Amino acid sequence: LGKTEEDARNMEGVRDVFTVIVDGSDFSDYPAGQIMSQDPEAGERRKGENLEIHVTISLGEDTGEMPDITKSYTLASARSYMKTLIKQYDLTLEAPEDMMQFSSEVEAEYIISTDPAAGETLKKGDTISIEISKGPQPVTVPPFTNIHIDQVSSQLDAMGLKMGAVEEVDSDQPKGYVVEQDPAANSQVPEGTTVNFKISKGP
Repeated sequence: LGKTEEDARNMEGVRDVFTVIVDGSDFSDYPAGQIMSQDPEAGERRKGENLEIHVTISLGEDTGEMPDITKSYTLASARSYMKTLIKQYDLTLEAPEDMMQFSSEVEAEYIISTDPAAGETLKKGDTISIEISKGPQPVTVPPFTNIHIDQVSSQLDAMGLKMGAVEEVDSDQPKGYVVEQDPAANSQVPEGTTVNFKISKGP
């Protein structure tokens, strides 16, 4: 075991005594090209002429390739998609809560990244660590009342919020000043949320 077919044929005690017959090949922990099993086993004694040793050659470790399950798969759909690989290589998929991350690019509950990454080698018994998106990080909406609408836009941009509809209403506030906003001040909203305003027509 652990020798190449050629080395086995030339071993003392085999050469000129046994004929080495290769019965086939299979995946194993032995490096590719080495003998992984033999019959008779080492130490067994055989007498007579035309003695044979039947061997199986290793193809090396059975490995697979990690597929790309980022952005388009949730943990549940990834398990379904990888069902055959999981069974074939006895894989474990782990998605610890402490690995969940906010993401403005990947929808909540969908996979941001994997370790091993797409294209990397999978081996029997491997554990795949999965990072799940919590969606965009919430933004606290600031109070915009009593601020001129011209000053609002830059603040929205800085916070990752968007300017929505602007409606003029009757108010005692100076013209152009915000008198009402939606969502309300101090609301927790996803990044990219649109904020609508009502501004004063002037006293």
